[in-house]
Amino acid sequence: MKSAISMIYVLQNLSPDNSFSDFLSTTRTDIEFLVYDTVCSEETRLFLQSFSNDSRVKVRSCPNWTLAQCYNDGIVQSEGQFLNFCKDTVSFPSERFNQAFSQLQQSARSIVSFVPFQRVLGKQTKVLNFKTRNSVISLYDMPYCCNLCLASLFIRRTALEYPAQLRFDESLPWEFEELFLIRLYEQTGCYAIRKGGVFYQEYLYVDGYNYPLLYEKDWYTKTLRDILLPFLREKPDSVIRQASLIRLLEIRLAGNLDNRNKTLLNAEEREAYFQLIAELLQLIPDRIIAQFDWPHRRALQRFMPMNMLRLKYGTSELPVALMPAGTEAKPESLVCFHEQPIERMSMVDFSIRAINYKDQTLTFDGELRNVYFANYDEVSLYLICNGKKYKAKQLPIWGYTKYFGAPVRRAYMCQVSIPRKAIRSASSFHFEACYRDWTDKISCVFPKVQSHINEQLRRNYWDCGDFILRYSKVRRDFLVRKSTLVNRAIHELRLLWEIFRQKNLDPAVRREVLLLRLSYFLTRPFYRNKAIWLTFDQLFKGGDNGEYFYRYVSEHHSKDAKIYYVLNEDAQGYQELQQKYGTVLKFKSFKLRFMALHAKIIFATRVDVKLYCGFDPVEERYIRDLFNAEIMCLQHGLTIQKIAEYQNRLFDNQTYYFCVSPYEIANVRKPIYGYDPEKVLLTGAPRYDGLVGQPKRQILITPTWRRNVTAGTNEKGKQNEYSQNFKNTVYFRIYNSLINNQKLIDCARRTGYKLIYLIHPILSPQIGDFDTNDYVQIQAGSDVNYETILKESMLMVTDYSGIQFDFAYMRRSLVYYHPEELPPQYDESGLDYSTMSLGPVCKTQSEIVDTLCEMMERDCALDDVYRQRIEDFFPFHDQNNCKRVYEAVQDILSNRKG
Repeated sequence: MKSAISMIYVLQNLSPDNSFSDFLSTTRTDIEFLVYDTVCSEETRLFLQSFSNDSRVKVRSCPNWTLAQCYNDGIVQSEGQFLNFCKDTVSFPSERFNQAFSQLQQSARSIVSFVPFQRVLGKQTKVLNFKTRNSVISLYDMPYCCNLCLASLFIRRTALEYPAQLRFDESLPWEFEELFLIRLYEQTGCYAIRKGGVFYQEYLYVDGYNYPLLYEKDWYTKTLRDILLPFLREKPDSVIRQASLIRLLEIRLAGNLDNRNKTLLNAEEREAYFQLIAELLQLIPDRIIAQFDWPHRRALQRFMPMNMLRLKYGTSELPVALMPAGTEAKPESLVCFHEQPIERMSMVDFSIRAINYKDQTLTFDGELRNVYFANYDEVSLYLICNGKKYKAKQLPIWGYTKYFGAPVRRAYMCQVSIPRKAIRSASSFHFEACYRDWTDKISCVFPKVQSHINEQLRRNYWDCGDFILRYSKVRRDFLVRKSTLVNRAIHELRLLWEIFRQKNLDPAVRREVLLLRLSYFLTRPFYRNKAIWLTFDQLFKGGDNGEYFYRYVSEHHSKDAKIYYVLNEDAQGYQELQQKYGTVLKFKSFKLRFMALHAKIIFATRVDVKLYCGFDPVEERYIRDLFNAEIMCLQHGLTIQKIAEYQNRLFDNQTYYFCVSPYEIANVRKPIYGYDPEKVLLTGAPRYDGLVGQPKRQILITPTWRRNVTAGTNEKGKQNEYSQNFKNTVYFRIYNSLINNQKLIDCARRTGYKLIYLIHPILSPQIGDFDTNDYVQIQAGSDVNYETILKESMLMVTDYSGIQFDFAYMRRSLVYYHPEELPPQYDESGLDYSTMSLGPVCKTQSEIVDTLCEMMERDCALDDVYRQRIEDFFPFHDQNNCKRVYEAVQDILSNRKG
């Protein structure tokens, strides 16, 4: 019987998984399985031998064959009407297998697609960037809707032969599948899409942290120059080819957005890469680049098509014009370049990051969005109340977007204030934006917990004490009502009823939110005048500034303030702290969230405070009006680098910032951070109070981490996942080589020093990747008491880690290791290592090994030049840092009462 379907299945792993067994679970006899064993190990042989009695299975041993070779051979050897190309990381749910094939045979299309998903470590991510409701995708009408996940497609054999024979290019190291599919789509012009799922147990391009090709340097410039550009020039008028290549370009850009930058390209290489991108874009029409009104979800931010056009035409200023569109009843203004629409003016809105009511003034901070096409001098934002205009002022605070570490956009950050008197005399007010001769009332969005309002709820409100504020999404107005007991009760009951009736809200979340709100209001009279404080550190570890300050306040000032500390229940130290103080809050517990709503001050040691308070992004939307704690920054490290992206005032609506050094003060007071200078205070770091003790003959090697070597970010309270790419990084190569340097080991052994390599807590899952020897002790930072290991060490080797300052605070020797091929995660700002380093700076492995050996020979004595720099850097050298922070807070509160 001739096969209806041929599945060309490539076995690439040493340990076969069950996906092939799932395929074979179908009872159909008209399916042919061509299995290519490229591993040819005893394990794979035994695995495949178990299917030897199945007549549908044909096995071919082909050691070291590439995927392209296997797929091309499969086209020749197979007999099926439809072909599917997959490998051992792909699976179809067995219960849908027969159903999928039935749908396949009923289709008259040459290509039938099922929806691809990435399923790794229990997380499932949809891959396609467009809605899949259409049964047929016309690629000439929707060129950005190509499905480039080969294994999710079933391809009619005739489509591979006519009008031109299609095969996989075996000479290409990467993207031979994508280019094959683009050529195929050009022949067919469309494909059908079905509901069935295909699951990849591997990282795909939707994962900007872990997609393996993002870590291959040649995948950028070399591939663009030698593969993608020639491919486009081969058929420059193909709209499918044009859109698909922009999509491949977007994957590279998205994987190097802001903190995803893999730092593979230095400044010169980045410039050369952008020049190649410009060459590519010059071959593509503006309408394809603009992506205006194409029916797909954009892979990059809305401003990126404009940036691509600027790159294409080699200018930072493109002459844009406003053109009318829409109907007479509903007119609309379009921003156009060469008559090509770029953006709708109706998309301009005000993203309010924080709303604050202090000193009888209501202040809105945020970003005027989607004005990226404009010269900002031509743009204005106004708050309109009772016919009076209050103009917003632009803020120099952080608002940049970077690709490959280079800024490509500066946001229009602004602030507008209105006095209490003007608000109380009004029933409503709104925002209005102006650009050239265009003026219109604009919508507002509220992206953060400090925005206090959720515009998705019709009955949203925020009670700021003097008045109640609501926002009407339909009218685009803020509605004002006097804050009275009756008004508050009416607004709350209406909101509770709306939350209760939310159809798309998970029932468990609904119950939790309703219980939280009810509990808050029932207990509010008991907590209204109490000083409830809250702090935290790394939730799975603790032991940082938050814990030290928590201990100090609990032991010395428990009558003045009730302070709570957030920690995982299974974290080391949880039981001891709970038994001693009784005010440790288990992360994600109901009590944590309840106390966070009653807290007056939260001392933040890390950013994204709401998550450390146990509120996930869904739950937070329904309690943000009650989350009114003042956020004061206690820090984790020192802010002496350019990290305004995370430490700016608006990230968590922080008010005060506690610092260690005058150099740090000078950095944080820069306008880009957004703090009032008098609110950046010199107190010292609470954890420094524990840095007392005699060292042993021990050298600690402890570099900081890099975002481009991790498996991305995880949920709060959990360590990072294991990264498959880590062993391929420059970071791993450099430090694995250092800790196994024989000269260093021999010198340490001869002089009686113990060597410890301490892996940063975020990289702790990678501990098994490092080569071990019988002398260097490798420890995971997630399992170590930092205070103990610092106090016991005589010398520290680091690169840019913040714990260099803990060590220097004890007046001990530091050595910096700054290999040129491993640049810092952040730029310097506050500490110039060329003139202010607290120890010698080494650039090569031989240099640092020689320096360490020389220092071990003289008992790691601290040089006078570095001793003087340390004295200059730290104004305090005592164990009173917690006391200074506490006294500073009391001064702040006393001044307010006064």
